[in-house]
Amino acid sequence: MITEDTKFQILHDHYKDSFAQIREFIQLRDRLFLLILIVVILMLFQIYSPKDSGVAISQFVSKQLVV
Repeated sequence: MITEDTKFQILHDHYKDSFAQIREFIQLRDRLFLLILIVVILMLFQIYSPKDSGVAISQFVSKQLVV
């Protein structure tokens, strides 16, 4: 027979592992949401002002390449 302490320990370990996985998935979800939000903002900027967005993007890229 499995003792109550062993059952409790197994349940506790399962909870810790499950909670750790949930935290990882939440962090991934948050990062992907921010990435999608940035892409949508860039697309809206491109739609609103295509000429200015092209200049801004090329300036950003040139600054990143120089550094």
